[in-house]
Amino acid sequence: MKLGDLFQRLDAPNSFAKGQIITWKLDLRNRHSPEHGEPVVLTAVLPTPVFDASVVSAASPYFQEPLTLVIGVFREDDIPEFPVDGRRFEPVSD
Repeated sequence: MKLGDLFQRLDAPNSFAKGQIITWKLDLRNRHSPEHGEPVVLTAVLPTPVFDASVVSAASPYFQEPLTLVIGVFREDDIPEFPVDGRRFEPVSD
């Protein structure tokens, strides 16, 4: 049952726009940063998915992961940006 719930959450679409505040969907965090529940700013919505060419092993959880968003994470008075799989994020509710 948990697997089915996770797939439904992963597959649930969201509309995103630059400048929006977003966070990980429940239980779908697959990166070290940002923390679960940590709000981040959406700095770009990529027109087509990008795939990290440095991940060449099919054994990696990042192999062929479609990177569709670029997020900015607040870190010590800076906002480093990271590409992420948009299926794993959702807008933060007001």
